[in-house]
Amino acid sequence: ADRDAGRISTVDPWKKKARTHAPIRPTTIGVMTDISGSMKWAQNYVADFAYVYSNAGRRISAKTAAITFGATVELVTRPGEVLTKVKIRSADDGHEKFDLGAASLDGMLNLTSDTRAVRVVLVVSDAHYVASGEADKCVQWLTQWSNSGVHVVWLGITDDELTVPKAIRSIKNVHIVNMDEYGDSSGYWGFDPSSAFDPIE
Repeated sequence: ADRDAGRISTVDPWKKKARTHAPIRPTTIGVMTDISGSMKWAQNYVADFAYVYSNAGRRISAKTAAITFGATVELVTRPGEVLTKVKIRSADDGHEKFDLGAASLDGMLNLTSDTRAVRVVLVVSDAHYVASGEADKCVQWLTQWSNSGVHVVWLGITDDELTVPKAIRSIKNVHIVNMDEYGDSSGYWGFDPSSAFDPIE
């Protein structure tokens, strides 16, 4: 109407609304569990834990893998595999190959290099490593993951004898969850696996 009357139109022209969808970052979850003799009290719990997270990851289209580490490193689930039953590994090994376990998990899931993904590693261990150099290698791996943007959730126990060392607790992006708050080593564990992610929300 303004144009027909020779006036400059003051009405904004129709504008098309464009909706864009923010890309969803892929998720990667790695689980590594200690099966040395000092973790005997938790072997069934650890097996349940790996089963829950490996299958839960599939529901959110996450890439997951789980390993156990003791005198040897064993694959529990590989990326894309769905567990149909709980795999229990007897926790009676004499020492812990954390270095080899971390390297295996890193290689399968590209934890250090895949910076596009949200990456979480869950470690179930009392951090009591007796093999020479393994404690230092553990700190090196956690530091490398942290510097690459990986979040590590460390599920362990804290008492007078076995504590998560300060060298681990002080690393950025390493979150400690104390399982002894949920039960005791001789009986029922009331720990909710989903609470492992609470520190990184």
